[in-house]
Amino acid sequence: MILSTSCGGTHLVKLGEDITEVLEKIPARLKVIRHVRPKLSCRACETITQAPSPDLPIEKGRPGPGLLAHVVVSKYLDGLPLYRQSAILAREGVEIERATLADWVGHTAWWLAPLATMIGAHVRTGPVIHTDDTPVPLLSPGLGRTRTGRLWCIWRTSEVGRGRVPRLLGTASVPTARASAHAIIWLDSKALSRPMPTQVTQH
Repeated sequence: MILSTSCGGTHLVKLGEDITEVLEKIPARLKVIRHVRPKLSCRACETITQAPSPDLPIEKGRPGPGLLAHVVVSKYLDGLPLYRQSAILAREGVEIERATLADWVGHTAWWLAPLATMIGAHVRTGPVIHTDDTPVPLLSPGLGRTRTGRLWCIWRTSEVGRGRVPRLLGTASVPTARASAHAIIWLDSKALSRPMPTQVTQH
């Protein structure tokens, strides 16, 4: 941009500057990452070779790890239900049914189960353990009313008798009837014995 004065002169000397800062948001965007693995054939021995398929969090599934993390954080940390996430994704041009998102959450819970078990073991080794059980109303689709869910918080105190405030290490919840597949519950000793899911049904 070329500035000029009232006399029309354009040979200006800088004396200083004023800075205006405006807070703006750049919306997140979805993108498709294509893994192209060409098949190669040897003309001498006619052997066909191909690079191995990439490691994916859900075998033959559509979501990448970043999208899975976004769905889980939005649901459990930001309190955004899956049906609302489905509507938000639809506005961005990606049609993903709520049932598919729920299946993704279940797979993510399976991957995080070992970490949850380690956290639970660490909590239970504390000299003093504090727990809290909080009932919360939850939407129950199809019934036209809410149902009662449970939210458990577990603290451990690292020192006894010194006035230390218990440190919150995490929470576990049962939000729906399908919570056994979707929530990570520390005291669930059967979490690691579940078979690994190998296929995702696309809706």
